[in-house]
Amino acid sequence: YYVYYVDSTRQILIDDIAPVFSVNGVDVPYNVYRAFYTFNAGLDENTGLPVRDESLSYAVYNELSFIYTLFSEANKTFPGFSAEEKEELLVESKNLIASDERGKFSLSGSIALYFEAYMPAYKYNNILSELFEENTSDSDVLNFYRENYICAKHVLIMTNESRTEKEALDLASKVYNQAISGKNFDELISNYGEDPGAQNWPDGYIFTEGEMVEEFEYAAYNLPVGSVSKPVKTAYGYHIILRCPLPEDPELLNSIKAGFVASEYEKYIEKLES
Repeated sequence: YYVYYVDSTRQILIDDIAPVFSVNGVDVPYNVYRAFYTFNAGLDENTGLPVRDESLSYAVYNELSFIYTLFSEANKTFPGFSAEEKEELLVESKNLIASDERGKFSLSGSIALYFEAYMPAYKYNNILSELFEENTSDSDVLNFYRENYICAKHVLIMTNESRTEKEALDLASKVYNQAISGKNFDELISNYGEDPGAQNWPDGYIFTEGEMVEEFEYAAYNLPVGSVSKPVKTAYGYHIILRCPLPEDPELLNSIKAGFVASEYEKYIEKLES
C-alpha cells in the first residue's frame, strides 16, 4: 500500500481528511498519514517535497496501524483528556519535533492532529506496559526462560588463511574425540578455542531462537543437556558444542523479564490487530 504526498496536486489526488485506511473501524485520515510520513522521510533538497521511499510508506502504514489499534482500545478505557493534558503533551511533542531538523517543517495542523490521535494511545501504551510488568510473576518469567532459552559452550576451530578446510576439520575432530573421552571441556576451550567472545561467557552462552547462526542453533537445541556435538560447520568454522544446564540466578532472570513482558505485550497487540 503506497500513498505519496505531492503538494501542488494534493487537492486533485486526495482530500486532507479522506481516510487512507481504517483500523478497527477508526479511519486514519490522509493528513495524519502525510504528517507522519513527511516527518520521517525528510524533504528533498531540490524539490522541497517529501523524499519518496516506498519501504518507509509500508513502515508508516504499520506504525499507524499499531497506534490506531491502541487508540481504539484507549477510547474504551479513557473518557478523554483535559485541555491542560492535551496542551502539555502537544507542547512536549512539538518541542521534540522542533529539535529534529527533519521535523521543523511539520509543525502544522496535520501534525497536531496526529498527536491528538496519538496521545490516548501513548497513555494507554504506557499504562498497559506497566500493568503487564506488575502482573508478571517470578514463576511466569522462570517458565518463559526454561521454555525459550538454552545454555551452551563451544570450542570454535576457525577456517581461515592459516589452515585448510581439511586441517580445520581434522583438528575439530581431534577436539571432539577428546571431549567424548572425558577431557575437561573448559580446558579444551582454553587449549583450542578461537572464539574471542567466549571469555565473556565462562559459564556458556545463554540464548534463544534467532540469536545464533542457524547451524549452531539447530545443533545446540537438539543436544540433550550434558551432551557434546560432532563438529558443526558454520561460516566461522567448526564448532564442538556442549549443551549446559540453564543457570537460574535472580539477576539473570530479572534481565529476562523485560523480554518476557515485551513478548506478552506483543501477543496482546497482535490479538487486537487480528
